[in-house]
Formats: sequence, structure tokens, C-alpha cells
Amino acid sequence: MNNSFHTKYLILSKQRNFLPNREITKNKFKLEIVADQITINEWQMIIKAFEQDNSLQIIDITSRKAVQCVREQIDTEKRCRAVSAKGDPIISTKFVFCPLIRSISNCIKQSSEITSLILEGLPLTVMYIQPIANAILRNSSLKMLSFARSNLMDDGCLIICSTIKHLSHIEKINFSHCDLTDLAAVYIGDLIKFQTINRYSRQWMKSLRYQDPIGNSDPVGLKCLVLNGNLELRDKGLRRIIKHLKHDEWIKVAIEFKNCGLTDVGGMSVIDCLKCNKGLAIFNVSCNPNISTKVFNEVQKILGAEIEIDRKETTLRNTIDSLEQRLEVEKINCENANKTNIELHNKLMEAEELKYKREAEVPHGYLLINEEVLHALYKQLEDLKGDRINLTNGQDNSVVNVEHLLSERSGCGDKINLKNIRIHQPMSRIFQVSRNY
Repeated sequence: MNNSFHTKYLILSKQRNFLPNREITKNKFKLEIVADQITINEWQMIIKAFEQDNSLQIIDITSRKAVQCVREQIDTEKRCRAVSAKGDPIISTKFVFCPLIRSISNCIKQSSEITSLILEGLPLTVMYIQPIANAILRNSSLKMLSFARSNLMDDGCLIICSTIKHLSHIEKINFSHCDLTDLAAVYIGDLIKFQTINRYSRQWMKSLRYQDPIGNSDPVGLKCLVLNGNLELRDKGLRRIIKHLKHDEWIKVAIEFKNCGLTDVGGMSVIDCLKCNKGLAIFNVSCNPNISTKVFNEVQKILGAEIEIDRKETTLRNTIDSLEQRLEVEKINCENANKTNIELHNKLMEAEELKYKREAEVPHGYLLINEEVLHALYKQLEDLKGDRINLTNGQDNSVVNVEHLLSERSGCGDKINLKNIRIHQPMSRIFQVSRNY
């Protein structure tokens, strides 16, 4: 085929003397690329091969490491090769991403074979999602779109929803982990409402022409909506979507709302919706830890699903609840233990202070003397003994000297008679003295 991506890629590889990437050439009708692993030379050949393709049925370009924004300053091949030399994925550079989006858009416009477009983990901001949306609007064969982890946000969601609401052949769309809020839920709700009104109109026109009002030949629009991992949707966003599903009687929609910050309030809204619309076959609200097991099982029961199917998930939820309860108990025990430790520490400090006070108390008839003073006294006594000074006038001069020193060191002028010396720890000595007044 002259317009085959597979053929064009092989021709370009031969012309440029490059070995073809086996991951790219393994399937003639499906292109599945891990964007982080593609070199700049391979990207140039892929972009060129996209331009005239009319054979691919599935285009799947995924970046395992989600890219949040395009590096606009990397707009030349030289700069791009410098980024590649550092080991960074070049899918985030303007030099690669801009022509890639342009080639994919051209491929979608002219292809009558493509059924699935998967662009995951790419920086699909408003600037880059708009040309994709314009191409989708001109395509009549696409059935599935996935923009998971592609940083669409609310503005990108508005562009896609405004585009596909006119296209009844698109049956599934994946907005998982796209940082959507409850505002994006308004756009999704308008999409469902618009397609519901269109279906009513078509079926009414058929009934006027005596045709089968529930014909299976015509496309009926969106059948599967995946919104997993958008934590800011919450109960408010859920209600904005399901209020339009209650009255959609012809289509069996599969809704996935896993890990979207839902609570029992949202779970009860789902139950109310399921009771009104019997056509909803799947409504997955698992992985929302704030939905109780009781409400979750009620949703499963209405859907006709066996609760045993989600036994592992229910067991995990119960385990989490049990661990959370134990954690609260342990927190209380820890707080009580800390209070007890503080009280015991205070009592211990008081006991230590009391002990020191008791040890420092001087008994009656004793005098507290500093260690240095005591050593000086001992030295004087030894010196006096060594000199063997004789008694003069019936009085021991050594005692007189010691008494005089004690009077001076004790800080008072009283006459002190030295009788006994007692050791007192840690840094003082206590002398038993008598005072003569």
C-alpha cells in the first residue's frame, strides 16, 4: 500500500541507513510506541510516515513518565540532541512534539481505517489538543479515545466534549488522571445530555416513518466513560454527570469513577441513578476509601454483580478500617503515656531537689565550710605540728590560729571552738563548733 505507515517507515529507514525499530514494525495495522524510548532519528521517520497514512487502525503513543508541559525553548535539532544526550525524553521538546501533533492530526483527518486513538502521558494542553479535536471532528471511523494522564484539565476536557458531542460513532473516552474538577463534570454532563436529546430526535423521526424506533444499525453515541483518578471531581462532579444519566433509556453506559474522592453521599447518588436507569450495566466506584462497605455493596447488588467478585477489595477496605481504628487507639495510648512520663519526670525532679536540700542542711552545732577552706586549715595544722610550737600562756597557738581562720572564713566575728570534723559530700565539710557570745 502506497499510503501505509508501515511501508513508508521501512522506506525511510532504508534511505537513511537506520535499522528499523522492531516495536514499530511488528504490526502493520497498529502503532504502539513507548515515547520515552524513541530517539530523535526515529521520531523524524515516524512523523514523516504519519503524513500520508491510511492504514493504521490503532495509534497508541504513551509516555510512561507523564509529561506536564512542552519545553518550548527546545525548538531546534541541535538543542533537541543536547536534551537527548542528557538522557531526557525528547517527546517533551517543541522540536518533536509540535510536528508529531500536526502529523497525527493529518492522519486522523484523512484516515478511514483508524478506530482507536490513544495519547497517554503527553502534554496535551489547550494549544495542542485543539488541532487533535479539529481532526477528530472530520473523522468518521474513530470509536475510542484515550487521553489518560495527559494534563488536559478542565479546558482540554471542554474542547474534547464540545467536539465529540456531535459524533455518534465515538463510543468510549478515557479521561483518567487528567486533573479534572467538578467544572469538567459540567462539560461531560452537557455531552451526555446533548447526545440523549439527539437520540430521542432520531428515534422520534423513525417512528413517524413507521420504522423500528430502536434500530441497532445506527450509532448511538457514548457507551463508556472512564474518569478514574480525578480526585477533584468528588461527589459534586459525580452528581452533575449522573443527573443526565437518569433519563437516558436507550444506551447502556459503563461509568468508571475509581479513586475520585467520593463519599457515601456520592454512593447514594449512584444508587438513586441506578434505580431510575436500568440500562446502566457498569458503574464502578471502587477504590474510593470514603465510601462505606455497606453503600458499595448496595451499588454492586443493584448492578447484579456478585459481591464475592470484589472480596479482595472489600477485605482490603475492612483491613484499612481496622488499622485506622487501631491507629487511633495507639494515638490515645501514646498521649496518655506521654502525660504519665511527664508526671513521673516532674516527681523525680522534685525528689532529687528534696534530696539535695536534705543533704545540704547543716545540723545544729555544725558549720558548713568550703572544700578549699578546709584544705587550707589542714595545711596550717600540719605546718604547726611540724614546727612543734610549744604552748604559750596555757593556750595552744595552733588552735588560736585555726579558730581565727575559721572566724574569718565563716564570715562572722564570733569566737569558735573547734571540737570535731565530719566529712560532708560533695564539696564541703562540716565542723562541729561552739560559739561563745
